[in-house]
Amino acid sequence: MSAELIKLYSSVDRALKMNLQGITHADSIRYIENCNSINWIVGHIVVYRNVVLNLMGMQPVTPERIKTLYERGSKMMTDAEGAEDLTTLLKFFDESQLKIMEGAAKTYPTDITEKLIQYGFHEGYHVGQVAIMRKLIGKEGAIK
Repeated sequence: MSAELIKLYSSVDRALKMNLQGITHADSIRYIENCNSINWIVGHIVVYRNVVLNLMGMQPVTPERIKTLYERGSKMMTDAEGAEDLTTLLKFFDESQLKIMEGAAKTYPTDITEKLIQYGFHEGYHVGQVAIMRKLIGKEGAIK
């Protein structure tokens, strides 16, 4: 299963990076009514990567305060207050990507593998939201 996990998480990495090209921190915190900002979506992905790392037996990449800002059910970001800088979130993402690629080369029990796949799908779902938010803030689509 490791080849599939590597492909899944590599695809998420590539698609997110493409969708974030040309997005500034200011762009990332733009609020559109009833939508999570790009900043929140990226932070949310990073927070749930800590769960993936835990399933792989690794340490989280973010401090606990990040979880409070970006976990499911957290307060919707309507302005810059409390938002982590997008560059910092991307550093956490990149750090987690390296660890996930290392962990994806290992073999896991079926139940853990299924959870890792579910979290990979979860990330893909949110990367699609970033693509939509990109267009809603006036940027051209990144993946053609």
